Amino acid sequence: MGFCFVELFNTRTANSGYEETQRIMWIQRVLLAAVVVILAVASVRGQSTISGYVTGLVTDPSKAVVIGAKVSLENPETSFRQEGATNGEGIFHFDYIPPGSYALTVSAKGFDSWRETIVVTVGQSTTVSAQLKVGSPEVVVNVSAEACSEPQP
Repeated sequence: MGFCFVELFNTRTANSGYEETQRIMWIQRVLLAAVVVILAVASVRGQSTISGYVTGLVTDPSKAVVIGAKVSLENPETSFRQEGATNGEGIFHFDYIPPGSYALTVSAKGFDSWRETIVVTVGQSTTVSAQLKVGSPEVVVNVSAEACSEPQP
C-alpha cells in the first residue's frame, strides 16, 4: 500500500509539472499577444490613413513663447473647425484633421492677430511657426450728449 501511495504521488507530481509548464506557456502567449496589440495600435496612431496633424509654436517679436494664445483652425470649404490654445511652452497641436486647405488664426491679448493658410496632408504633420506682432493699444472714446430743453442765448 505504501508503494501505491508513492507511485500515486510521483504521478501527480509529474502531471503537476506538465500542467505548470502548460500554464506558463499560456501566460507567455497571452503576454506576447498583448504586446503585439499594443504595438499595432501605436503604429496605427502614427500612420493615419485618413487625416493629418497640425502643430506649431507661437512667439512674440523677442522670440519668447506666448502662453494661452487662442488658436483657430478652419476649412472654409467644409466648415470644419477646431479651436485650442497654446500650452505653457507656447505650443499648440490639433489631431486627426481631414486633409485640405485651412485658415489658421492665432490671437492673444496685447498682440495683433496672425493668420496663415496651410495645407493638411494625410498621414503628415504640418508644422507652423507664428510670430505675433505687438498690437496698438485700444482706445475707447465715450461720447455723451445732453439735450437742452431751452435754447441758449
